[in-house]
Amino acid sequence: MIYVFHAIDPTTAFLSQIVQELQGRNIEVEVIEILPSNESYAAALAILRELPDQSTILFLGHGQFDKLYGGESPEFAKATFVGKNQMNIFANKKLFALACNSVDLLHDCRFSSGIIKAIGFASLPTEMKEVEASKTLKVIGVDQVVLDDFKEILIRSVSQAFIYYVKRDVSDFHTLLDYFRLLISREINKSAIEGDKWALVNLLFLVKSKISCF
Repeated sequence: MIYVFHAIDPTTAFLSQIVQELQGRNIEVEVIEILPSNESYAAALAILRELPDQSTILFLGHGQFDKLYGGESPEFAKATFVGKNQMNIFANKKLFALACNSVDLLHDCRFSSGIIKAIGFASLPTEMKEVEASKTLKVIGVDQVVLDDFKEILIRSVSQAFIYYVKRDVSDFHTLLDYFRLLISREINKSAIEGDKWALVNLLFLVKSKISCF
């Protein structure tokens, strides 16, 4: 069983394709949507608290160095779903946090949270406003076409990694991360061979180099 906590907002809606891919391969998935409301935040937290030990959790959403965000809408600004000081809610669980800056969050709470294993990311740009705010992304030439390709690769790679994790009965998150990195490396090679996708190559390499397992 994979427990998917999906913080719902217009910029994360595309991540639902990961769930569809897993379900299409007959992988048991329970989806908990964190909708843009205080009631939904509270309900999702209540479910999270009751998950059995050893559960594997896939978080889909936004993050910062000190928090994971919940849902957002034009009427409801995204707010903290789980803050750094509350990360022990994941104690005795395995967490794959597909969220920007989750690598910093997990690093800072690695001794206090009680998480069995966790995988985190640095930058996962999916919008042009993120590119405009990053000198690095602008320098390597990221544009909307690159972002669209990157999102497709992210969906494909995360899905394939979890299919491997479940079908091969992999229990170690380090093995999951190694396989995910292998998938990204294949995408890098494919993009490089195509010749005109060097901005995508550089973005994928940047993302791959910042992933960590704790």
